[in-house]
Amino acid sequence: PPLSFAALLTMTSPALSFVPAPPASPINPQFPPSDLRLMSWVPGEICYPENVRKWGGMKAVVQQLQENPGLFTGVMGFCGHAFAPNGTLYTQNATRLACCNGTLDGASLYAEARRQGMELQPVVTLDDPVAAAANPDPYIESFAAAAKLAGWSGLNIDWEGSPDPEGNLSNIIVYFRFMNAFADGLHRHGLRFSSDVQGVTHPWNYTPNAQLDAILGGSRATLVAMDTYYYSTGRVLDALDFYSQRVSPERLGIGMSTREPTPNYDGFVARFHALRSAGVREVDMFVMPLNVTWLPWLRKWKNGCRGCPYGGALSCWANTSCF
Repeated sequence: PPLSFAALLTMTSPALSFVPAPPASPINPQFPPSDLRLMSWVPGEICYPENVRKWGGMKAVVQQLQENPGLFTGVMGFCGHAFAPNGTLYTQNATRLACCNGTLDGASLYAEARRQGMELQPVVTLDDPVAAAANPDPYIESFAAAAKLAGWSGLNIDWEGSPDPEGNLSNIIVYFRFMNAFADGLHRHGLRFSSDVQGVTHPWNYTPNAQLDAILGGSRATLVAMDTYYYSTGRVLDALDFYSQRVSPERLGIGMSTREPTPNYDGFVARFHALRSAGVREVDMFVMPLNVTWLPWLRKWKNGCRGCPYGGALSCWANTSCF
């Protein structure tokens, strides 16, 4: 049977002691306070040899956080955690956990997040989603206990695709009810909860629908839209409009991916101008270390161009050097 998180914490206490390496000298000054949220996913497989060669491993992730102090609100780590069918949180992938806590390559995501006072949220998978939907309480209590030990601020479920790949309407309704129940339970413990979604129009033949509008508008979980990752600028803006017009701002995260083709200047301007105009309060980036081409635009959005001449009036988007 899977070990409980508390047992694993005891077994691996040196790895989870969160002792940070000395921080690198920051390239950028401390980012100004902002009420907008910038979250980013971190892959636990970043320490795999092929990813160390390609992306620089967890050391590159930690370095990017240190070079941009205060820019990121928090991180969501694919650190190998899962829920067993009985609701117990356990470590499904010890290698990913070792990557996140620094025992694999010496750079600890956990330690750096704590040093900067960032939110730290594990991405957790469900071994049996049906069992979780039928009785979410054990899952909620197991995670809340683990979060207290580990200092986590919340939980992210990466649903990866439509809530129901077959487009079954009854399943998608059950899914959103479960997300609301999970959100309610975690909120009672002072914890955040988000779920990643895309293709939510599938059961309605990929068209808007009043029933779906009501479901999205009633979400008490933060829904992170992944439809805004892909393809042309026009398609991204259509997806952004769709979600921002249906999900309340405090329950919406807009996902963007630096692993997709990098937009050109006009593509960046269109995306970030639209985020600002739509009143989006959270952006969720896939996946660290981020392509640095995105960072100036993320700074502009999160700081509202307040550092540009005249507070951004006639200077926000045409001036690429200010934020």
